[in-house]
Amino acid sequence: MSRPLTFPRFVEKLNSRLAMQGTIWASKGFIQSHHGVLTQLKDPHNALVAAGVIGAVTLGTAITSGVLEREPPKQDPETIWTDEAEDLNGRVAMVSFPFLAIALEALEHV
Repeated sequence: MSRPLTFPRFVEKLNSRLAMQGTIWASKGFIQSHHGVLTQLKDPHNALVAAGVIGAVTLGTAITSGVLEREPPKQDPETIWTDEAEDLNGRVAMVSFPFLAIALEALEHV
């Protein structure tokens, strides 16, 4: 069952989705360039891509969360893609992203 969408709930959902995207993009960037997150973001091209991802995720979250509608969208009760599953994935990503960033920075100098 989906919880009512309040501003703090929207911010948590947005932060979760951005943390999940950050984990993917930081890992991809490290595999391609062998540079940590901070070094990747110093490159203007990468910073522009990051800003685009943040904007797209924010807009997508606003649309799919029902922020722009009067009622939140209905969820299929048979799906495994529940709000609770997304919350758990997002919280794990929010907690693990700083550790990933630190590890990638350390690996850059090895």
